[in-house]
Parts: sequence; C-alpha cells; structure tokens
Amino acid sequence: MTFQDEVEWCLRLWNSLRIGGVWTLEGVGTYVRTDFKKMTLTEIHIDRAIPGEERSLFDHHDYLATLAREIGWEMEMKVERAYTFDGEFTVPEDRIGDVAICNKKCGAIARVEPITVEQTYYKLTDGECPVCGKKGFTKDWHDLHVVIDDRGAALKAQKEEEE
Repeated sequence: MTFQDEVEWCLRLWNSLRIGGVWTLEGVGTYVRTDFKKMTLTEIHIDRAIPGEERSLFDHHDYLATLAREIGWEMEMKVERAYTFDGEFTVPEDRIGDVAICNKKCGAIARVEPITVEQTYYKLTDGECPVCGKKGFTKDWHDLHVVIDDRGAALKAQKEEEE
C-alpha cells in the first residue's frame, strides 16, 4: 500500500466511524471518534514499531496525529490503559512525580510519569537499572514502569573518555 493509499483509507475510516465508534490499530492503540472531526487515543499499545524501522503511516501514533492535523482533524490523548508485549502496564497515580537515583551511582534517574506515546518506558524488573544493569533501585521501585533520564550516565562516560 502506498502512502497515498494509506491516507485515503484512513480518511474513509475516520469519516465512516460514528461518534463514539472505536478503531483499534493493533500495536499502536485504540481510538474513539469523539466529535465531528476529532479522534481520541484511549489505549496505547507501546511496542509496535522499532524506531527507525517504521514503514507505514499506521506504525506510530505520531504519524496519525500529524495526518489529523494536516487534514483538519483533531487528535486528542486521554489514555486509560497501556499494553506492552508482556501485557497491560499501569502507572500508579499516587506515584506520578516520584524520582529515584540508581544507588550504584551510574548516573541514571528513574521518574514515574503519566503514560503518553512520546515517552519510552522501562520496567525496573527486580529493581535492575536499565543503564548499568545492576540492581540499583529499592524494592518499592521493583517492577514499576518508569522514564529513565540517563544524562548523568552520559556525562560520566564522557568524563571517563576524556581522562
């Protein structure tokens, strides 16, 4: 299917959905038509395309949001659930904003953030740090999905290279 074919198919689909109609794009998410020219992402399927290997308009939410903007539609995000290949994951509302530093001093910072398509999330399986690979997070961080800020680790690595 060419890009033009994909755009035309998407337009036919969106225009034919009734308000309240649901479209599930496997591997990207579930959308609901919420107004005359408005689609709302209500469910994210995190693991669809490997970055840099996208081949289709339907590989990533951001591509669909760009298309929506270009054709006069609005794309909104009101995510209720998110899934990975391992199943559903949730971010505890009471933990949003919590921050922890890897206790192995690799420079990684873990942050609990609301689920969005713009972020990459890491599961701290048994507290293992995704930067250094060691068990650097306490029990209350085990198996949480977090955003990792690795700028500190990058600065440490850069300093070591200079020495």
